[in-house]
Amino acid sequence: MRHRIKGKKLGRVSKVRKALLKNLLRSLLIHGSIKTTYAKAISLSSLAERFCHRAVQGTLDSKRYMYRFLQDRTWVSQVEAALLKAFPDSKSNFIRVVKIGNRIGDDAPIAKISFTKPVDFSVASKKEDKPIDKKKKIVKAKKESKTTKAK
Repeated sequence: MRHRIKGKKLGRVSKVRKALLKNLLRSLLIHGSIKTTYAKAISLSSLAERFCHRAVQGTLDSKRYMYRFLQDRTWVSQVEAALLKAFPDSKSNFIRVVKIGNRIGDDAPIAKISFTKPVDFSVASKKEDKPIDKKKKIVKAKKESKTTKAK
């Protein structure tokens, strides 16, 4: 009997399964919709619903929950803002799973998982990481120290 056991194993051990779902969630947030097998889509939909519900709440606890999946503070705030803009008073029904056919190679059922309303994550997916040039920082610090000594 499977009392109080939720979710599918997806043929993976628990660490690999958690990593798979985390990566699927990130891809969903970046692209807005993804195509995957039906079993993975169903497993992802419950996780994504919880994630979106937390994002719309806008509390510190919800930001910490989102940080577990995204691992970037700026991305957390951008995703939260985009979801709040798309779903201002919603508490559920963020995700839609649609069967689109079977895969040619192994005949696995394929589904498209997406948001029910259009959400603009283009800002969230572009992380502006500029490489830090240490030489310029050192030169600036030396110039500033010389100007303070001259005064």
